[in-house]
Amino acid sequence: EKADLLRRERQQGDRLRALHALSRAVAGSLDLQEILRQVVEAAVALTGDAVAALWVLESDGTLRLGASSGFSHPEARRQTQLRVGEGIVGEVAERREVLLVPDVQADPRLVNRELAEAEGLRANAGLPLLVGERCVGVLDLQRRSARAFSAEELTVLTSLADHAAIAVANARLYEEARRRAERLAAMAAVARTLTASLEERAVFECIARAAMDLLGGDMARLWVHDEDRGLLRVAAGAGVPDFPLPPRDTFAPGEGLVGTVFAERALRVVVDPERDPLYAQQAWAAAAGVRAA
Repeated sequence: EKADLLRRERQQGDRLRALHALSRAVAGSLDLQEILRQVVEAAVALTGDAVAALWVLESDGTLRLGASSGFSHPEARRQTQLRVGEGIVGEVAERREVLLVPDVQADPRLVNRELAEAEGLRANAGLPLLVGERCVGVLDLQRRSARAFSAEELTVLTSLADHAAIAVANARLYEEARRRAERLAAMAAVARTLTASLEERAVFECIARAAMDLLGGDMARLWVHDEDRGLLRVAAGAGVPDFPLPPRDTFAPGEGLVGTVFAERALRVVVDPERDPLYAQQAWAAAAGVRAA
């Protein structure tokens, strides 16, 4: 009994030292992906026999799988996006409290069943990443046995989740500030071109490049109305290297996404170009892997 007590004290000491080292590492980083990687690797190290996944709550309310560690079957099919309230992870985000599941494979809330069966996962601990009352993500751990997570483990993992939440929030603030600065710089460049250039094409190309950069897209095209032909035509474009160009370079007013925006004089968003009938170039979208327009 004394030997067992000493072993547990050593384990707790090792966990606290590892947690302290991690907290210093993530506190000094503003790289979100690096923070996520360090957190899941630390979670695996702190438990010794668990796998870990860290889900990040996006501004649109979607939980996105940000990083994972310890899995031996990465080829198994896995859902990487969840709604708040969906599955065990989604319920943790919704309730904003720790959720323990003794056997995930026997739980009807399990989403990634193929992965759980391939890995032989059983015991589960889901911990919310909270900044005040706001949830910014979920740290989800699973064991390949039914051995429940101990009170000592949960104490350390809760501290890990707290450190991770602050680091994720800080990294996001930094990223938002960086993007804001990039947007301002792009808009300033457009303004300089508009005031300095009398060449129509140079102005159009500058606008297309700025639109792609500002929105983080892979391609942007600027369309103008050709009154003589009664059509919208491509006046300028910008895109990442090797991105395939769509076949159409003209649209009639009211035709497709481009023509509809022109006719309605209103913003339209297509979230599934391969299937949305509003998008007139579905075959190209499927071949190019376009996910939104």
